[in-house]
Amino acid sequence: MIDYTNQMHKAIDKVASVITKEITGVPMSFDENKGNSSFYLQPLNDDVVERFASTVIRQYTLLLVYEITTGGQYSENVFKQLSNIAERVKVIFSGPQSSTEDEYFNGVCESIEYERDDDQTKARANITLTVQRLEV
Repeated sequence: MIDYTNQMHKAIDKVASVITKEITGVPMSFDENKGNSSFYLQPLNDDVVERFASTVIRQYTLLLVYEITTGGQYSENVFKQLSNIAERVKVIFSGPQSSTEDEYFNGVCESIEYERDDDQTKARANITLTVQRLEV
């Protein structure tokens, strides 16, 4: 049997932990948004950046969706709520940095896309993040 550790899961768990520690009171899930205000974290890519003799640097791309229920109206206040959270995430992942337990490094907020449902009952900030991880 091959002995392995799910490295991507370690990185995702740490990203989720950092976000929920910094932005308290907003639940995080890995399958769908829940309730009136929540995060949903979805892995998108797992890429090898560089190989060394006994280690590999991998880059993980994640989609973090912050969704709120708007009550049928998309107002300036709704956009402010979305953009406030998106800006906080942007600061958390504002360039080269390491997580506190070295689970990832070089966390970057690559892009933010705002959208709303046609019936205006839900609004979202789709935040694309990348993090790198040194795997031994």
